[in-house]
Amino acid sequence: MLRFIKERKRAAASVGVITAAAVALGVVAFTHPGFTTTDVDMHDGGVWVTNLELNRVGHLNYQAQELDAGLNVPSENFDVVQNDGTVAVIDRMNLNLSPIDTGQASLSGVVPLPGDVDVTIRGGTATILDPADGRLWAFPADRIASFDFQEHDPLAVLGQGGAATADDGGGVHAVSSESGTVHSWQNTEEGFVAVSEEEREQLAEASDLQITSVGEEPVVLDAESGTLFLSNSVTTVPPNSQLQHPGVDRTHVAIASGSELIRQPLAGGEALVEEYASGGPAVAPVQVDGCVYGVWPGDSRVIRDCDDEQGNFDEVIDTAVSDDVVFREHRGVVALNDVVDGVSWLMTDELIMVDNWADLIPPTSEEDSDEIDEESMDDTFENVAPDPSEENNPPVAHDDTIFGARTGRSTLVPVLHNDSDPDGDILTVSLVGDAPDGVRISPVQNASQFQVEIPEDFSSSAVSFRYRVDDGRGGTDEASVTLPIRNASQNAAPEELREQGFEVEQRAQYEHGVLEHWFDPDGDDLFLMDAYSDSGDTVRFNPNGRIVYTATGEPGPTTMTIVVSDGVAETEETIDVEVRERGSSEPIANADYVSVGEGETVSVQPLANDFLPAGDDARLASASPRGDLEVEVDRSTNTLYVTGGAPGTHYVDYTVAAGPNQAQGHVRVDVTEPVEDATPVAVRDVALLPMGEEAIVDLTENDVDPTGGVLVVQSVETDGAPVSVQLLQRHMLRVQDQGGLTERTTLTYNVSNGSETATGEVVIIPVEPPDKPRSPVAVDDTATLREGDFTSIDITENDFSPDNVPFSVEAELVESSLLPGEGHVFVDGDELRVHVVAGGPSYVDVTYEISDEYGNADTASVRIEVEPRDLETNQAPHALEVSSRVLAGNVVRIPIPLNGIDPDGDGVTLVGWESAPDMGRIVEVGPDYIDYEAFSEDSGTTAFQYRVRDRWGAESVSTITIGVAQPGSMNQAPHAATDRVEVRPGRAVAVSVLDNDSDPDGDELSLTGVNIEDAPDGFDDLRTGDEAPTVNFTAPSEPGEYMLEYTIEDARGASAVGTIRVEVSDDAPLQPPEPVDDVVSVEDLTPGEPYVVPVLENDRDVDGDPAELLVDVLTGEGTVVEDGVQVVPGDEFQVITYRATDQDGGEGEAFIFVP
Repeated sequence: MLRFIKERKRAAASVGVITAAAVALGVVAFTHPGFTTTDVDMHDGGVWVTNLELNRVGHLNYQAQELDAGLNVPSENFDVVQNDGTVAVIDRMNLNLSPIDTGQASLSGVVPLPGDVDVTIRGGTATILDPADGRLWAFPADRIASFDFQEHDPLAVLGQGGAATADDGGGVHAVSSESGTVHSWQNTEEGFVAVSEEEREQLAEASDLQITSVGEEPVVLDAESGTLFLSNSVTTVPPNSQLQHPGVDRTHVAIASGSELIRQPLAGGEALVEEYASGGPAVAPVQVDGCVYGVWPGDSRVIRDCDDEQGNFDEVIDTAVSDDVVFREHRGVVALNDVVDGVSWLMTDELIMVDNWADLIPPTSEEDSDEIDEESMDDTFENVAPDPSEENNPPVAHDDTIFGARTGRSTLVPVLHNDSDPDGDILTVSLVGDAPDGVRISPVQNASQFQVEIPEDFSSSAVSFRYRVDDGRGGTDEASVTLPIRNASQNAAPEELREQGFEVEQRAQYEHGVLEHWFDPDGDDLFLMDAYSDSGDTVRFNPNGRIVYTATGEPGPTTMTIVVSDGVAETEETIDVEVRERGSSEPIANADYVSVGEGETVSVQPLANDFLPAGDDARLASASPRGDLEVEVDRSTNTLYVTGGAPGTHYVDYTVAAGPNQAQGHVRVDVTEPVEDATPVAVRDVALLPMGEEAIVDLTENDVDPTGGVLVVQSVETDGAPVSVQLLQRHMLRVQDQGGLTERTTLTYNVSNGSETATGEVVIIPVEPPDKPRSPVAVDDTATLREGDFTSIDITENDFSPDNVPFSVEAELVESSLLPGEGHVFVDGDELRVHVVAGGPSYVDVTYEISDEYGNADTASVRIEVEPRDLETNQAPHALEVSSRVLAGNVVRIPIPLNGIDPDGDGVTLVGWESAPDMGRIVEVGPDYIDYEAFSEDSGTTAFQYRVRDRWGAESVSTITIGVAQPGSMNQAPHAATDRVEVRPGRAVAVSVLDNDSDPDGDELSLTGVNIEDAPDGFDDLRTGDEAPTVNFTAPSEPGEYMLEYTIEDARGASAVGTIRVEVSDDAPLQPPEPVDDVVSVEDLTPGEPYVVPVLENDRDVDGDPAELLVDVLTGEGTVVEDGVQVVPGDEFQVITYRATDQDGGEGEAFIFVP
């Protein structure tokens, strides 16, 4: 499949019927009659409670004494805050704050939080405190839905260990152990004005601070020591006590210990202490309307002690009360809430248990009608599969006559475009009977369409065949396909397969491949010529059909115009676009399909085709199998790993969450029995090649192997086309225009599963480059990092150029929130490298810039969430499944992904292989790679396991699968591309000549020599590199242009001569040094004994001597000495950042890791 740009698809096909590839979907109307609730005003003073087990927040109606409304929260760790009608959900898993529309009982928008913060709402003021660094924001509570933490400076920075709250008058109070100070601000028309700043000596020694407000007076508690700070005095309470929730004006503050309720006068003096329990964890009490409410879970005892004794009660609850209870209070209504299972007790009048959560969950959808609602087949980018109903209705297949084909090539036929299923089941297709003589018909694209290969000498006027649709639950139907054969003089313009339309929220982006909804009546290949908004919204696109639509205008209906071409004829159509207000749309979970062998594991990214009108980054919230499957969820990559059990059709149900909204989706999983000695299907590929540029095609991504193995490309034939090709990793093809391509040309390749071989084709379509290329597009990124560690982020992985113009990352960052002493961040090629010291900030925001040779540029941001060193909650890394390919008799280096695979952001190391392959052998294990050798007689697919470990010892095991094929019968010579070097006189240079050389068969290349005999005068020390495939020399002292020759050879002995063009000038660009990380082996260290890391030994300097680089340490406990950087190993690992500077002032940075 084409990789013309780096792509991240967010939406797939439209409605009609749910298919395996979601190219033609049928929608059936299902209704839920609703559930009975008490008819109440949602602003009636009820209280909101939580249920983590059900991922729900519920409204507890104190008049009806039941839960009367609820909503789902797409998170496993959340809480609710509420005061005077303002209610919000704190999502601690995804670090979001979502206000609740109390009238509709729904989440209304999402506000990204700066970290795992503490939130208080009181007196019309909201306070947000990041305890990791003490940043404190305060703002009117009615702005909670729109507050942007990046655009507003904190009210104060308290340092670590602080606490904050709001009071009844809207004032703000905060305490900082770092400064030993209690701060207070008054809420005025001009904003928050500081009114006091009181230093308290004992605060500097506090380590577990709490703060509350009684009326407008702050009270501070150091829970660890039990020191209680009043306005004018200091007293003590039992350690680990809890201050009351912020409350109304009273003469005393309430404190709960593990056994007592303490009422301490604010003016000082003796406290009233009452014992209620035998001991256990303390729960913060509340004071409301002259009553104090307390609970002691260990004894299941609850009390209400009021000024009016008639309101008192003191009871032991019959059922056990867990330690997970908290008091909830809203508009005078008090409830005790077990936050885990949701059980609550109303306490405002009498003690009443409420637990009717089941009433708030809609029952599973049931089918209301066996008839298809034809009006429901509206064309939107939506392929939602309802839950399979108990009774199955068969699908309906319709004959196809609108498609055509040409001889001598293959054609894709999307037969499911007009088929449907009354139950919304995912459909697959298979051939019925035999194909016509000489014609090969194969299900492809997850069995959602057919590839029809017609020979050049086919003489009939049409190809006809029958096919079967299968819903996976026993329902089938059949239909016929007729493909008229088109000759060279016939050409029809492209046509829409179905009308298109989509929704997008204001200021959001929508990404989609529009050509999925088009076909060519002749079977010709299509490309997108133009796309633009008719209302002025921003549309970026590329020829392979990807559009990125940004809604910059006002809400309402609009249209986008696209122009589609087959290279001869063009068609212009409009797509309906509905721009919605922010926060008004929900995600749509589109159906997915995957096939896996019995006992085998396959990875699925179900969110890749889901529809997100708000443009939010989706996350895989949960997944569960139905049937004989094992499912593992990797939330860091939104990936499902599904292991097949018994053969047959099974399902995985999953939840996609985007901001505060979520949707349920399904993955159909067909588990197949093993198949041996079946021929693979090589599916036709298309590469849109800008003139003078290059394109990359993944040849095997859409190919099919019935045996379930790893397909290996053996060779590529160019047949004299004016292009150069390079086979990468035995499946990727790089195609470069050599300046003479003016019309379509077809390349062929041979692909093998080890036992059988198939021939595929790649159609190269030249694309006229634009007069002025459009700017590259930089896309925001996120990452996680453990404090004290470092990481590398591939920030360009999701960036792209609409015109396929090469771009690079600017070395200088636009902006970084990292302050001196907190760590270091820098650009290294396409990666952002980040180190945050222990005790550093809870997050880092970085803005970077990409640019091309035409001066076009774009910026994007990277948010790095920094996890504290809480090793009790350390999670194991998730080793990824890896696949590789190699020809028999060769060695392949298999890169092992280590960055970004740990949910806590820990650094991960490769431990080694866990099990041996059943053919070939492992020859070397490196820091981030494994070298595998396939023996000369090997063929087929083999696998073995490998193990990784994080810094704290948590481990994970995954599988490497390798496809092995015999070499092709013919060996083609490699291609040595010309290297161009600019250098200043007398400078030493090492040219990595193999970087741009290639072999059409994908053979490994080696540098066999440099032509010293015919080299121009003036070149000193001309030779090949000792440890790397480089041509080394010292440039002539005289400026001018020179030419050197070198020889390369492939693994089977074919050779080629390459050229290095050397331009020597006094103003040649200077190249900065390239430092390389140093990982110290634990075997080389003795705790407490100094060790010198020879950092320059593996560093590079293209136009200088690495040994002459100057080193200085930027972060960490390292000392520069003569031979490197000296470190002293201790009880914990260390990270040191160092900088290397060359003779010209060029700089580069790298890390030293000391275990």
